[in-house]
Amino acid sequence: MNRNLFVAGGIFFILLALIFRPVPAATVHNTIDHQLTVANIWEGGIKDVVFSFENSPKKPYINRGLENGLNLEELKQELVGKECTFKFIEYFRLLNISYNNPTVAYIETSDGKVIYDAIKH
Repeated sequence: MNRNLFVAGGIFFILLALIFRPVPAATVHNTIDHQLTVANIWEGGIKDVVFSFENSPKKPYINRGLENGLNLEELKQELVGKECTFKFIEYFRLLNISYNNPTVAYIETSDGKVIYDAIKH
């Protein structure tokens, strides 16, 4: 009885750790590049900047981007309708197995202008 309870408790805590795992800091080693055309940008969550793309189900976000100096109107003017390089933080989290809501670490326009860079070099 005690052994079963101990095993069940251990499994429970492992699942909690996989569900609530924090997003790691962005580095050159844990980001993946995507060339995507921005369709729309809006505020989501708590001051997050959320993106949608043409021909992609991904809805990546910049956590607390509006609190950290980004402006939605400026981002829309610079990015909507344009192909950009996005770098997403690649990590496993149980509630995001499909990887449709990755965290944005870097944005660069097709003409080389860096809009956002959170990568630790």
